[in-house]
Amino acid sequence: KSRGAVAPASYTCNHVVTKTAENSTTSQAPCGTTVQMNIPLDKAYIHVPEGYKESSVVFINEPTSGIKLRQPNMEHYKKIKLSGGVQDITDEFVYASIECMFDGDRIMVPDKDFTPESFKEYMDTLPGEVMDKINAFFDDAPSLRLELPIQCPSCGHKETMKLEGLDDFFA
Repeated sequence: KSRGAVAPASYTCNHVVTKTAENSTTSQAPCGTTVQMNIPLDKAYIHVPEGYKESSVVFINEPTSGIKLRQPNMEHYKKIKLSGGVQDITDEFVYASIECMFDGDRIMVPDKDFTPESFKEYMDTLPGEVMDKINAFFDDAPSLRLELPIQCPSCGHKETMKLEGLDDFFA
């Protein structure tokens, strides 16, 4: 962890305030003050949702067949080809997250017993509720989080700016 790592950012206050025009009429409008700030990246932490498991079994025909998922590690991420479209990248991400598939006593391991292409074809045959369970596994994954208290220098409004996920930190 590097010390003193910061990311520049700007915050615009959207708190509704009373504004007075030159002709003395008043109206309600967002404050609109923009503040430049540095986000202390060393204060970010990994948020692990309640009930999270590093791996999960999604049953296709309970209890005999299913897919055991895991969070991909860096080696798995490196194998994902980012040159395709969103659907291709998503399929590769799901494939990288498979620990194994099972059907009765038969256990199938990615890259040994099936390929990304054959898995993609197989995924296209899965019922919607199975795909929903696969998506839920990723939706419940740990994420990078930071909560920063902010006070607008113009109107004094206080709130907490919440950053979650890599997109919020590096977009």
